[in-house]
Amino acid sequence: LPRGSNTLRLQSLRLNDDNTQIENFYQVGPETHEIISLSAILCKFLDGKSSEFLRTKNQLGYCVSFNFTNVQNIIGISLIVVSQEKKHKFFDVYLKMDEFISKIAVEALDNMKEEELENVKKAIIKDLMAPDLTLACEIARNYDEISKLSYDFIKKQKIAELTNDLTKKKLLEFYHQTFYHENMRKLSVQIIG
Repeated sequence: LPRGSNTLRLQSLRLNDDNTQIENFYQVGPETHEIISLSAILCKFLDGKSSEFLRTKNQLGYCVSFNFTNVQNIIGISLIVVSQEKKHKFFDVYLKMDEFISKIAVEALDNMKEEELENVKKAIIKDLMAPDLTLACEIARNYDEISKLSYDFIKKQKIAELTNDLTKKKLLEFYHQTFYHENMRKLSVQIIG
């Protein structure tokens, strides 16, 4: 994505559907173990906070998520809100999403206790170290490494070790670099009902 904030706004093709979806996608950069770990911690911690602020407190949408993706070895973080255009105009929802990123999330991260961070890290490590449920899952995970030519078959273990050592300071630096830095790359996709 180009630097800065970019917007793609489309009118829904479903004429009788007033559902509006806004996805603010922040491109983090090429996949590294550290970026995966920091993104996972950030999203695990802020997913509930985003739902609490946007859905529960402001009642702006019935579906809110804060998660990260890895597409073609490029990591991105998305804040997604699905709402009804008749109840809340998309621009009002968009402004509240920006308020969450610029104020609420920053406050939550600043006020995060060391115990909270440790609990989030433990949950991520537990997920990473869980065995593959089926042979098909293990094959798919390993084939993904082969197809990307990275051959990192113990990636989950490496990320788990790195996750255990990450600090609140590093997480805050990562947040500011992703969401405020001059190199920020944001794409807002808005489907208007």
